[in-house]
Amino acid sequence: MPAIPPEVGTRAGQWDQQNVDLTSAGSLVADAPTTGFTQTVRAAATPFLTAWHAHVQGLATDAEGFADGLRVSITNWWESDLAAQNALTHDPDVVTLYAAMDERR
Repeated sequence: MPAIPPEVGTRAGQWDQQNVDLTSAGSLVADAPTTGFTQTVRAAATPFLTAWHAHVQGLATDAEGFADGLRVSITNWWESDLAAQNALTHDPDVVTLYAAMDERR
């Protein structure tokens, strides 16, 4: 798969938005009232909401990790590309080769 820096940045931003959305959803789940339920249902609803909150928060954390991973990957790609470019433009043999390949009219 080719690395297209703007596309990778866009995807990282989309994963960031997933994190924000999931964090918000997790808060809504955690704050959901159980007061309208009978005592028996409330006893089951509370651990259910707690478990779902933890699950959604885990998904939010994963989404942020994906975004961070994409940013690290594209940063490493840029740095290695720049290092290769610098190595090529400062290598006397490569500079001589480029000079010999220069089009002259």
